[in-house]
Amino acid sequence: GRMLLVEFHPQVWMYDQDFKSIKYSYFNKEAIIESHQESYTDNSQVDESMQEIGWNHSLSEVISALIEQNLKVVHFSEYDTSPYNCFNHSIPYGDGFAIQGLEGKLPLIFALMVEK
Repeated sequence: GRMLLVEFHPQVWMYDQDFKSIKYSYFNKEAIIESHQESYTDNSQVDESMQEIGWNHSLSEVISALIEQNLKVVHFSEYDTSPYNCFNHSIPYGDGFAIQGLEGKLPLIFALMVEK
C-alpha cells in the first residue's frame, strides 16, 4: 500500500500569527496555544474568540515515525505556497498563496509518500 501525506510545514508553526517573529520551537517541546477571532477554514470573523491548541512535529519526528513502522519513503517535496488563503497576510503567489514579504522564502507545505 501507499500513503500520501500533504501537510503544513512545521516551520510555519514557529511564527507568531502575523509572521513577524519566531514565537515557538520548531521541535515538539510545548503546546502552541493561540486565540483567534477568525475561522480556521476561511479567515471569516466569528462571534467569540476561539482557542486553538496544537503541537509542532519536526520533519524528522514525522519521517522517523513512518520509518519505525517499516514504511519506505519514496517521495518528499516542500512547497513555498499554500493551496489555502488561511494565514494572516497571505497573498496570491504562483499556484497558491504565500505570506507577504516571505514569498519564495518560507516552506508552507510538504508532501511525503511512503510505501509498505
